[in-house]
Amino acid sequence: MRLTAVPGSRVAEHSNWPILSMIGAALLIAVAASLVTIGHLRDVVLAAAAAGQHIGPARLLHAIRPIDLALAAAGLAAIVGLVWLEMTRAALSRLLRSATPAQGLVLTLMLVAWTSHSFLFSGALLGGDMLAHVQQVVEVRWGLEAGHLPLWTNYEYLGSDLLEFTGPLQFVIGGALDLLIRDPFATVKLMLFATELLCAWAAFAWLRRLGLGQVPAMVGAVCFCGSFANLHMFFYRGITPQAFTLLFLLLAFHAAERMAASPRLFSLAWGEFVLATAGLILNHQPHGVFVAIYLAVFGGISLAQGRWRRAVLPPLASAGAFGVAIGLIAVVPVLVEGHWAEAAMSAHSIRLVLPSAAQLLKLVLWHHTRENAGPDSWAYLGIVFAALALAGVLTGPRSRQAGPRRQVALAALPCLALSLLLADDLVRSIVFILLFGSVFAAIGYAEVVERRGGRWLGLALVALLVLDLSSTAVQPVARPDKQFMARAGAYLAAQAPMQRVLTVTVGNNGGLSVDISPAGTVMTASHPLQLVAGMHNLAATHALNYAEATAKLAERDLVRSGRLSAATAQLLEMLDVSRVVCFASFRAGCPPSVLDAAPEGPLGRRILLPAATPVVFSRRLVAVTPAAGLDAPALWNEDFDARPPPAAIAGIDTILHRVAASLTLAPGRPLAAAILVRGASAETDGTIEGWAPRLLRYHVGLDRVRLTVETDRPAWVQLAHPWFPVIVVTVDGQRVRPLRSAMDLIVLPIAPGVSRIALAYAASPLRRATALFSGSAALLALGCVGGSAIRRRRDPLTG
Repeated sequence: MRLTAVPGSRVAEHSNWPILSMIGAALLIAVAASLVTIGHLRDVVLAAAAAGQHIGPARLLHAIRPIDLALAAAGLAAIVGLVWLEMTRAALSRLLRSATPAQGLVLTLMLVAWTSHSFLFSGALLGGDMLAHVQQVVEVRWGLEAGHLPLWTNYEYLGSDLLEFTGPLQFVIGGALDLLIRDPFATVKLMLFATELLCAWAAFAWLRRLGLGQVPAMVGAVCFCGSFANLHMFFYRGITPQAFTLLFLLLAFHAAERMAASPRLFSLAWGEFVLATAGLILNHQPHGVFVAIYLAVFGGISLAQGRWRRAVLPPLASAGAFGVAIGLIAVVPVLVEGHWAEAAMSAHSIRLVLPSAAQLLKLVLWHHTRENAGPDSWAYLGIVFAALALAGVLTGPRSRQAGPRRQVALAALPCLALSLLLADDLVRSIVFILLFGSVFAAIGYAEVVERRGGRWLGLALVALLVLDLSSTAVQPVARPDKQFMARAGAYLAAQAPMQRVLTVTVGNNGGLSVDISPAGTVMTASHPLQLVAGMHNLAATHALNYAEATAKLAERDLVRSGRLSAATAQLLEMLDVSRVVCFASFRAGCPPSVLDAAPEGPLGRRILLPAATPVVFSRRLVAVTPAAGLDAPALWNEDFDARPPPAAIAGIDTILHRVAASLTLAPGRPLAAAILVRGASAETDGTIEGWAPRLLRYHVGLDRVRLTVETDRPAWVQLAHPWFPVIVVTVDGQRVRPLRSAMDLIVLPIAPGVSRIALAYAASPLRRATALFSGSAALLALGCVGGSAIRRRRDPLTG
């Protein structure tokens, strides 16, 4: 992204760098004071809360250390110094009037680094889906350590697709980065912070391409990247993939502007648009559709105005086609194979929705909590941001600058209106409110400064904007007090690595809630533990609802009586759950209301299930046909809490009760009177008296399972692993087609003697074909851009 210098900027370039250096130093001190002092006070508050102590101003003042006072003094001195330079030399005002493009970009990056520095607080980011996304990053790393990109995980939902039914890009890049950092929380935080800086660069470059000056472009970029509505998506909603969506969104609009100015096939701008299109699809498919809609509206108006030339259409269309071709690997399998998982059952529709007054107020009222549970993620933009954007809306379409500024405002205005109306269940519409709001904030700043003039007006507006965004940027939302969960994970990984764990959240009032889906924990973020729950339940198999309903039976038992019923305990043991562990805000351990719990190391009080087993043997199969709607759509916590609950829950409970009634589990004797299967009934000859089948060996890795069983009679064995079309099952090296249990678990016939069973994920033929096609498209696009660049270098006149 080339930044064009303005005539006569050499003097300004030399005279402005010292004041830029001082601003950088002041911001660095401010970041240090925030991370050190506010971080320390956060720790004091958390420690007091954990001890049940009163938290008041006196306690906080007493906690102030010499280093905190030193940082505060240094920060105050830096501010006084900047004010003095402005009052005596007009240094800051001159910077805003005469900044070169490079200086405008540097100032933008410094301000965005300040407004986004909360990512760097120590501790774990816990909001929303954050822990699930951290866990997905670390699981990809575990696969890469083994030498391959993992597409399956045995650590979630009894076993689940890892990447195929979600946008995989951010998790693959995060997993590769974590190979170097070896700390998934640090990896995700650094990735988010770095992406914010890249977004600042891209936003500044795009706004400059739209014809705006250095300072208006800086204002727009800082609004886009520093707004609390941006940070809210990550801190409170925890939706880390949207960081890449923001970046590729900006690159798409920037590349389109570049091609509009110089419409050539296979140029660098053409390659940038290919990258942006492919990145949007590979990162989160639904946002790619929405970006296409907004770009069509913005570009269509720009073409009608004559701001874009029609010659841009062929390169734009071809670049988009290449990007779509590269992204097909993340689209075709979902469309064709989505019915294998819960993904096919998700409600997904593009529609126009008139926002309510309460929803609109979220854009101008700040709350220090997660503000909504829906997909829109609307949150506080910033009062100054909103005021500047409103000024841009009112003045931009009739700007005195009849050229680019008025045309850009007219092209962006329908897009801004549409961003308030266009909705989808999987798309964060706040992304587009931010995008076009920042355009109008930049225009509003330029118009107000030009119309009102004055030495300090521009500086005052920038200062007010930074102060407004700073007030919500200084948030120590990371939690360093969750090491008790990490210790619990390390203990379980050492003591029971091949068994599952069911986690229970203990509320502040002592209430119990079993974690189902989607969920992640600090306990599992660094340790390979098998869970009944997991993250991204739309990628889970059709065993999901049965496993989660079993977990909810456990919750009901514990809430009602403090004990697991015999039937629930048998179901959990059949799923190889060896422990039910509880976590409150500050400590591990089940409360006294859980009567069967006993202490165990860093787990605190937990429930032990001694007969937990990954296999159940039987000599009889009984055919059942689950009613429609039991396997999918995926059930959520709110479904189990609904009154009345969905009819599917009663149907699932009926199957679970039948399964539990057939079990006679005991340590070393995992037997069932019958295994309920989706198919024909069958029975072997003979009785079970004296029959003692055994599990000799069992090992679970990220995407592989190996086990060895022994029996002296023909029988069937049910594995505590879900049936899935592309799981390759072999017995003694020979591939077999498994049966499906009523709960959609794998069932296999075994002959007398020792049987060695292996499960492994294998990409489907469609998956391999789309990977080959998308990879070929990527290589072809790269070759076209590279070849064109070589030709232009050899013959710049014809290039």
